[in-house]
Amino acid sequence: MPEMKQQIVGWVRQIDEVKGQIAEHWSMIQKSVADGHVDDAISLLNAYFRLKLKLEGVERQLRGTLGGYFSDK
Repeated sequence: MPEMKQQIVGWVRQIDEVKGQIAEHWSMIQKSVADGHVDDAISLLNAYFRLKLKLEGVERQLRGTLGGYFSDK
C-alpha cells in the first residue's frame, strides 16, 4: 500500500510540473502572437500540444493507480 501512495504522490507532482510548463508555453505563445511572430507561435504551439498529450498520459496513469488503490480497500 505505501508503494501505491508513493506512486500517487509522484503522479501528482508530475502533473503539477507539466501544468506549469503548459502555462509557460501558453504565455510565450500569446506574447509571440502579440508581437507578430506567428512562426514562433506555431513552433511553440507544437510543443504546447505535446505537453498537453503528456499531461493526458500522466493523468491516465494516475487514474489507473487510483483505480487499483480503491479496489484494494
